[in-house]
Amino acid sequence: MTCKQIEREVVNIHDDISDLLNEKSDKKGKNIGLGIAGLFFFPLWFGLDLNDSQEVELRAYKKRVNVLQQLDKEKDCEIIF
Repeated sequence: MTCKQIEREVVNIHDDISDLLNEKSDKKGKNIGLGIAGLFFFPLWFGLDLNDSQEVELRAYKKRVNVLQQLDKEKDCEIIF
């Protein structure tokens, strides 16, 4: 992947995680606070309290972000996660 492709994938993941926040949750207040803070510090999104299917999806995003961070490091892209 090119640096631009990595950057686009990161933006897509941010959008997808934001969509998860919009889904109904019993712990909505906490999720909203972490979601807003996550816009400025992406790893906070991994502390959200979600239902099982959302948790599985979030773990998949986390693994994908880890791969993208490694690619970013290898290619010296300097993308902000």
